[in-house]
Amino acid sequence: MLIIQSTDNPKIKLIRLLLKSRKARTLHGLFILENRNAIEDVIQNAPHLIQMLLSTTAIETYKNVPAYEIPESMMKTLSSLDTHQGMIAVIKKQSISFEAMLPTMHQAVLLDGISNPNNCGAIIRNAVAFGMSAVFYTPKTVDFYHPQAVRSMAGNMFQIPFIEITPDRIAQIHQAGFRFFLLEPRGSTPLSDIQFGSKNIFVFGSAADGILNETLKKNAMSLQIEMNPNIDSLNVAVSSGILLHYYYMKSKQGD
Repeated sequence: MLIIQSTDNPKIKLIRLLLKSRKARTLHGLFILENRNAIEDVIQNAPHLIQMLLSTTAIETYKNVPAYEIPESMMKTLSSLDTHQGMIAVIKKQSISFEAMLPTMHQAVLLDGISNPNNCGAIIRNAVAFGMSAVFYTPKTVDFYHPQAVRSMAGNMFQIPFIEITPDRIAQIHQAGFRFFLLEPRGSTPLSDIQFGSKNIFVFGSAADGILNETLKKNAMSLQIEMNPNIDSLNVAVSSGILLHYYYMKSKQGD
């Protein structure tokens, strides 16, 4: 393992840039992973995705990835975590085309204008937990690879593909026989009255100004989660967990 001592090292500068800039993450096709368990899973199962690994200790067993040792003091200033876990990895983004995904997809979520990275990551974690095939997102949605979003995913970014969506692709999905369910605080149909189809898209986000608003209004069933009338709405990540778990249990009953 090589040792990096200087904060002026180009590799250290790249990591700082990737932590701060969505533009840089998009340009380089890379993102930062700081969860030690998730990093070790990638090293074991998909080492080709690791562009670079930094560690505060010499880990000679990780000979199958480009690894560098850095001082503890450097890791403290470099990490975005309050308490670092001794590792930072630069990971290559995975990609899958919409055309390749559509024929094999059965259930998915669509994030339209979600702006909070913690909510975004939590919804993706829920999507994996409850059997979704993909996560679609609009251009207004926060970067899935924002450090806070990555932390909220808890290592689940490798379990499900992320695909950008457009109104044209919405139309293609609709033509393929999918039903859209748009969760809203004052939706027209209670969740308990919903009859799911065999192909479903669950939409979460900013219905007021999302770019898909008009398209979705034409094709989606508006639904709401029944709850105490004194509460106006729930956090979108919490709502996604309730809806997707409800769907998951209903689908198991139908098996």
